[in-house]
Amino acid sequence: EWQKNEAIVDRARQEERFEWQKAQAAQERAKQDEQFAWQKAKDDREKAKQDSIAAQLKLFGDIVKNVAPKFPSDFADIPIFFESIEKLFDSVRVPSNLRTRLLLPHLSDRARALLLRLDQTRQNDFQEVRTLLLNEFQLTPFPFKTRFDSAKRSGDETWTLYCTRIKNLLEYYCPTGSRNVEREFERLFSLLVTDRI
Repeated sequence: EWQKNEAIVDRARQEERFEWQKAQAAQERAKQDEQFAWQKAKDDREKAKQDSIAAQLKLFGDIVKNVAPKFPSDFADIPIFFESIEKLFDSVRVPSNLRTRLLLPHLSDRARALLLRLDQTRQNDFQEVRTLLLNEFQLTPFPFKTRFDSAKRSGDETWTLYCTRIKNLLEYYCPTGSRNVEREFERLFSLLVTDRI
C-alpha cells in the first residue's frame, strides 16, 4: 500500500513538473513571439524609412555627389556629360524617378533655369530633360560636324585625348540609328579620325 501511495505521489509530481514545464515553454514561446513581433515592426518601420523618396535621394545623392562629372562649360561636351552620368546612374542602379533630381546639383545655372520651363511631370523624366537640354543648347548633328572639321589639338592635350575628342565629335555628328549610320562604319570613323590627326 505504501508503495502504491508513493507511486501515486510520484505520478502527481511528474504531472505537476510536466505541467510546470509546459507552462514555462508556453511563456517562453509567448516571449519569443512578442520579441519577433517587435523586431518585425522595427524592420517594417526601417524599410518604410529606406523606401521613402527622401531616404533614397539621400542614399543615392551621397553615392553620386563625389563621382558625377560637372556640367561642361563647352556645350559640345554636354552629350558626353549625359552619357557618363547615365552610366553612373546605371552602375549604382539609381531608380528612374530619382535621376533628374540627382542630376540637378550637377547642372549649370542656365541648364537649371531651362528645366524650370518644363511642367513637373516632364521635369521628372530624365530622357525628356536630356532632350530639352541638348535641343536648347543647339546640339544637333551639324554643329558637331563643324567642330570636327575645325578641331585643332591644344598644346596641353595628348594625342590620345585629341583622338578621343574628335572621335566623339564625329560620333555625335553621325549618331547610330538616328541618321542611318551603323556601327559597321567604325573603320570609316577610324579613317576620318586618322586623317584629322
